[in-house]
Amino acid sequence: MKLALRHLAAATVLVASSSSWAAAVFTSSSAFLAQVEPGAYTETFNSVVDANTNVQSFSGPGGFGYTATLPSGQQFYFGASALSTNQPNVPVTLTFTGTAVTAIGGHFYAIDIGDAFLSAPVSIGLSDGTTETFTPGSAASYRGYTSSVAITSLTFSSGAPGAYATVDNLTIGTAIANQSVPEPGTVALVGLALVGLMATRRRDA
Repeated sequence: MKLALRHLAAATVLVASSSSWAAAVFTSSSAFLAQVEPGAYTETFNSVVDANTNVQSFSGPGGFGYTATLPSGQQFYFGASALSTNQPNVPVTLTFTGTAVTAIGGHFYAIDIGDAFLSAPVSIGLSDGTTETFTPGSAASYRGYTSSVAITSLTFSSGAPGAYATVDNLTIGTAIANQSVPEPGTVALVGLALVGLMATRRRDA
């Protein structure tokens, strides 16, 4: 019985570590938005006044806002009614200001020099340690993230030849408390912990 309790305690530590510091990932806007409190800020980038520099600021309702930054000497591109870059393979960093952000989602993809969708890997990294690389199937491909800790920044990029990292319909807001969907890794840890606990109980019996 004591051995079983030790197994359970270890499982609890593993699950807490995974769920506390890694965001839950969503691949559809409807699933993501269902986890976000009302009052979120969505930017469509349809009427952005281009500052023609490597820094662009955005603000919306609820005190939410962010600053988009490129490496020195680079410039943004909004000609495709989305946030992109003037040169390929340039990483974009969003630093969140104002109200704390615990939910962020949008259409992340790459375009070519003619603004057409480009099937290329896109990498996303969050300040809470979450990282993901995936290949969108279209400009409608979605990624959303909710976290139990404030997300202070997000960086996305595409290193494929001729790829311009792009985001559209970006939503930032507050995740609904206690409703984050566990990551596959967290579910796997729970499953392994339960299997170990069941095996221990069989041995004790």
